[in-house]
Amino acid sequence: MIIRIKYTTLFCWVLLLPFWAQGQESPLLSSFQAYQKAKKETPFDLQWIPVGPVLNSARVEAVQADPTHPGTMYAAFGSGNLWKTTNNGLSWRAIFEEQAAQGIGDIALAPSNPNIIYVGTGESLRKNRDFTFSGTGVYRSADGGENWTHIGLSDTWHIGEIVVHPEDPSIVFVAAMGKFWSESESMGIYRTLNAGKDWERVLFVDKNTRANDVVISPSNPSIIYASTWENDINAPLSESVYGPNSSVYKSEDGGTTWSRIDNGLPTDPKKGRIGLAVSHQDPNKVYALMDNRNLGSRLSAEVYRSLDGGKQWQKTHDAPLMIFPGIGWYFADIYVNPSNDEEIYGLGVRLVHSKDGGKTFDIIGGKVEHLHPSRAPGLHLDHCELWINPLNPKHLLLGNDGGCYLTYDGGESWLHLNNIPAGEFYDITLDQEEPYRIFGGTQDDATVYGPAKEWDNTQKDVWKYLWVDAWSGGDGCVTQVDPDDPNTVYFSMQNGYMLRKDVAADTSIVVAPRRQFPEKDKLRYSFVTPYFISPHDAKTLYHAGNYVMKSLDRGDHWEVISDDLTMSSDTLKNVGAIGAIAESQLKPGLLYAGTSHGAFWVSQNDGENWMEHSAFPAAGTYLPLANIRSICPSSHQEGRVYICLLYTSPSPRDRG
Repeated sequence: MIIRIKYTTLFCWVLLLPFWAQGQESPLLSSFQAYQKAKKETPFDLQWIPVGPVLNSARVEAVQADPTHPGTMYAAFGSGNLWKTTNNGLSWRAIFEEQAAQGIGDIALAPSNPNIIYVGTGESLRKNRDFTFSGTGVYRSADGGENWTHIGLSDTWHIGEIVVHPEDPSIVFVAAMGKFWSESESMGIYRTLNAGKDWERVLFVDKNTRANDVVISPSNPSIIYASTWENDINAPLSESVYGPNSSVYKSEDGGTTWSRIDNGLPTDPKKGRIGLAVSHQDPNKVYALMDNRNLGSRLSAEVYRSLDGGKQWQKTHDAPLMIFPGIGWYFADIYVNPSNDEEIYGLGVRLVHSKDGGKTFDIIGGKVEHLHPSRAPGLHLDHCELWINPLNPKHLLLGNDGGCYLTYDGGESWLHLNNIPAGEFYDITLDQEEPYRIFGGTQDDATVYGPAKEWDNTQKDVWKYLWVDAWSGGDGCVTQVDPDDPNTVYFSMQNGYMLRKDVAADTSIVVAPRRQFPEKDKLRYSFVTPYFISPHDAKTLYHAGNYVMKSLDRGDHWEVISDDLTMSSDTLKNVGAIGAIAESQLKPGLLYAGTSHGAFWVSQNDGENWMEHSAFPAAGTYLPLANIRSICPSSHQEGRVYICLLYTSPSPRDRG
């Protein structure tokens, strides 16, 4: 969602949080308290209003519904709060606004009392997009989300799953994932027997192995299954998402003791993320969906089944299950029909369905209607969670990167509930029109643009797609509008792919620098690649991978104007690509560049020479080992510049 201030004066507060030691309370809690205090005491009393959009929706991390109250549903966004509807999706409201976390990992309604809700904060998608929303632990509501209590586990950072005992709403299990990009020991399976007043970690493997999933047998709640997921945080992402400690565990005494049950599962070491589902009738019948990377990243999706409580597993299918195209660690959730334990659903890039216990699968697509008209025609890809109505198993609620989808016929037709203003924006920009328009690239929901006016839920969304891919989405990243010609718009996708669009003709051409370099394999880019139009000449563009590049003709031709700026004088700051670049508004050619590990570079002569300004040992001053997300040169004083840093990992030195 984009929001704007009703007034013309905007004050920006930036809190730079130091690295904190494992076991301490998350500083997000105290920083949120500081924010609330500042908001209460500010003399400006600025009010934010939503401006949309909703047509393209956003990534829904978790969904739940109350089968005893038809029309009551919950949608939790990876970076956009928890929302509730009581009228089957016609209108929604945010119910988690005043809590110290906006990223949600999972939510659970107590089966015995759906008004009792548990929320695990910190999104469970481990993806190196330069930022991932961490959380502040677990929250509980006893009144359907009207009021919340923070009940602990604030140092778990990211939560993969929450499950509530089918009969006793005070017994809850949490699969905690710990930090994603640095060492921690807070991962594991946690249990509370008194609604979060006390927590006990009942399963822990080691500091490199996360807890990913946990399920309770509805027919015998003493039996619990859990999965673990080994990661190597020091390896490149695609090589860090597997390990021999990825496995399945079982408890037969309500979670007090656990045994590893992996006989029949792959024995090769490249075992990745595992999701679990247990029959509602038979506690010994359990399914596992595994990212088995021993088979190669594109053939890694496999379903296994045990009929004897995990003593022996067997793969259910012969044909490849092509739902993990290289990114299986994003998904691996599996669900079983509460009324028929031979019917299962597997979540990946596509949603698959089996009626014969996993022997054969079909892909669920179906006809899609939208609450707000959208150019994205089909069922969006990249599925995060599925809810199956235990009273009517053809009634499904699906959350994916395109939002929230509802079906009453088992997926033959869907209603896209694209009326929740919770888009996950990588970047926004404004044009020079009067009134001005807002342009923004979003996570897997393309690039959109619309007016800076308050969003009205009673009217159709007036925002439009600048582009959308053939699969109804695509990552939109940075957008720039030519200040001299608002009909010329630049937009980008991930990893340096950049285009120039003629809006009137609705045509686009690729202007990405990589197409012009014979040694293009040596170019490396951040997922969200920085580029900008020079404030001194609208035809001049700057673009950065591991090198800074410049174009004088709107991207038709490029030249390299730097050495490899990812190689810092501080080897701890060496990194793959530049994450932020900027030019002074006061002096042409005064350029700045920063990386995701805190290396900061300056050129006084339009790239002819660069000097690193990351460390000043004589003064005992260092830029921290942190992600330079944004650079803002002063518009008043030539040598003044502001940078915004995001801490992603601890520094081996004390850097303030």
